Amino acid sequence: MFKKLIFVFSSWISFGMPAQQVMDWGSLPQEVNDKVYSLTNYNGKMVAAGAFTKAGNTSFSQIAAWDGSNWSGFGKGIRGNYVFRTYVFNNELYAVGDFDSAGTIATKNIAKWDGTAWSGFGTGANSIVYALAMYNGKLYAAGDFTSISGTAANYIAKWDGTSWQPLGTGLQSTVYGALELHIHQNQLFVSGTITNAGSLTVNGCARWNDTVWKAAPMAISRNPLAMCDWNSKLLMAGDLPPYNTSEVLQWVDSLWTTFIPQTPFNIRTMFVNGSKLYGSGGGLLTTGYSTVTEWDSLAGQWTILGSGITDYTRGLCLYNGELYCGGFFNVANGAYHNYITKYGITTGIMANELNQVEVNVSPNPFTNKIKISVSGGRDQIERIEILNTLGVSIYSTKNGAKSTDVDLEFLMPGVYYLDIGSSAGGKTIKIIKQ
Repeated sequence: MFKKLIFVFSSWISFGMPAQQVMDWGSLPQEVNDKVYSLTNYNGKMVAAGAFTKAGNTSFSQIAAWDGSNWSGFGKGIRGNYVFRTYVFNNELYAVGDFDSAGTIATKNIAKWDGTAWSGFGTGANSIVYALAMYNGKLYAAGDFTSISGTAANYIAKWDGTSWQPLGTGLQSTVYGALELHIHQNQLFVSGTITNAGSLTVNGCARWNDTVWKAAPMAISRNPLAMCDWNSKLLMAGDLPPYNTSEVLQWVDSLWTTFIPQTPFNIRTMFVNGSKLYGSGGGLLTTGYSTVTEWDSLAGQWTILGSGITDYTRGLCLYNGELYCGGFFNVANGAYHNYITKYGITTGIMANELNQVEVNVSPNPFTNKIKISVSGGRDQIERIEILNTLGVSIYSTKNGAKSTDVDLEFLMPGVYYLDIGSSAGGKTIKIIKQ
């Protein structure tokens, strides 16, 4: 958590009230009643999936969509223990996990929503499905299963549109654990607690080229938990034995090497936005509290976002320019936030002070330039400041007009905060660069 002093103007100084900006985790108006494993953008909404049966005061079975104000459902939802992950392929929503039915369809552990109704893929898998990927026009599934829709397949299989097929002799593992699938350089990477892929001995990671298994060797044993693309590189987060440290690896020239040597905690989900890498997962290595972290490649450092979260964080998603996090927690930032929370801005400026000036910013979201104008009497813009999501000032200028154009082409896509000072007061507005 951080605090940033905001300039105050003569009309406030007599009150002796320095204003502050604080970024931290906040509540949704309507939260859920049990664990959230996954957050995904789909058809203009954010889909939450997990073990919950209610969102707000409305019953939803393990999956619901948030539009920024209200929750909505997907037919009769999904029934079972939990939905572990959701994906979007070809504008359809796919769900995997540990469940028995979707809508009115009996389907074990894998289902698809086409915008109107649920459907299955045969009868489903005989154990948990953890991950999906669309590779060379076929759907791949990975999990703890040994059979899927009656076809023998060890831990991984592909759907050709009609039936499931094994990938050779599949995968082997000495323990059950979540698997991850990711497409990189026209190869399907699979990571997790796996020891063999086909006839190959592997060390937590292997790759499939649509015909045969290939190794993806790591120097020492790890427990890889998440993958994503960073520019042209494949990144993997994983624990180091004895699983009290963690690092991020990069796949370069058919070898895994260290990308970020030490992370603050064990990452289980990560994604890239512009020059920043976000991760969520297990407890902080120093305190045991869970959190969400941001790696800024320009600064070359991790930043913990907000105050401690009291249990595992899992789902992580940017929606409408705000960062949402789901997990097993019910406390974040020292307050109750049941299983889902978002990282937002609050300010120490009182509401009546914020309303002293009418400000228009357009377009918002924007691509390169924005137009800022103030209205009312003899108001004019005195100061413009751009802050990043951590409240750090990255641009400032003085002005003396009622309207001005600001070129922000230099900003990476993402969320920022525009702090405007005028002769009548000040205002802070969230802006989004696309």
